[in-house]
Amino acid sequence: MTNIAIILTESAILAERGILKYTGDCVEVEVGEEIVEVPEVETINTFKGWQKLGYKIKKGEKHKAAFKIWVKSKKKTEQTEEEQTETEEEKEQKKRGFYKKMAYWFTADQVEPITK
Repeated sequence: MTNIAIILTESAILAERGILKYTGDCVEVEVGEEIVEVPEVETINTFKGWQKLGYKIKKGEKHKAAFKIWVKSKKKTEQTEEEQTETEEEKEQKKRGFYKKMAYWFTADQVEPITK
């Protein structure tokens, strides 16, 4: 599963739980050979992601969600016990130099523009 797919899936789950809000719009998603309309969920991003967009997290805000995404490794990773339960896709990603890392997610109402 790609990072985009992970983020979209986790966002939908968080919206169903009431942690994230729906925007009121719908997006088209390809499911197998069908195109299905699903409710759009508010934008989430990591601390660094918001920074790159010119925003900072408001003082005192806590992340709304935490889940793992793929990150490119800068060095060769060591094998762990966790590898016994990995899917074939996860094993393939690790061969290409990626590993899963916990990321912390914030919504647009938790950020403000960076002022200098």
